[in-house]
Amino acid sequence: MQLKLFLVATALALSAPSAEAQQMAFGKGVCEKFVLGRNNMTKECDTKLMNSTYDNGRTGFYFVFKRGSIITFSGMDRPNPTPDTDLFAIDKVIFSAGGATKEFAATGSCRYGNYKAGHKRIRCKGTSDDGQPFEAVFRLTAPPEG
Repeated sequence: MQLKLFLVATALALSAPSAEAQQMAFGKGVCEKFVLGRNNMTKECDTKLMNSTYDNGRTGFYFVFKRGSIITFSGMDRPNPTPDTDLFAIDKVIFSAGGATKEFAATGSCRYGNYKAGHKRIRCKGTSDDGQPFEAVFRLTAPPEG
């Protein structure tokens, strides 16, 4: 599964617009909430999460699902609300499953903090371009690797 995850993340990174990834991190933990529109997908959400950061300020969180699909919240970095928290504005949601990838415009934000400072939750919330709300909360149980 880790190799498959790496290959999907690499394919997504390669499809990003001419920016080079500065950092790719892998986390383990608990998907506490994952809701898209009226679909509560929390039970299908896996214990793995990936994060990519590009030199142009784009970043993304890749939520992995038990059947191999990945949903990514992607957007541009914003000023840190506090010294130990970070924020990015979501401008698209990317669905990857079975070798196919689809992007949808969206608005929202992901907020997360410094694991070493005790901040272990990643929270993403917003609305797709067709008006569907989404929300995801992931709690890290170990320091991210990468």
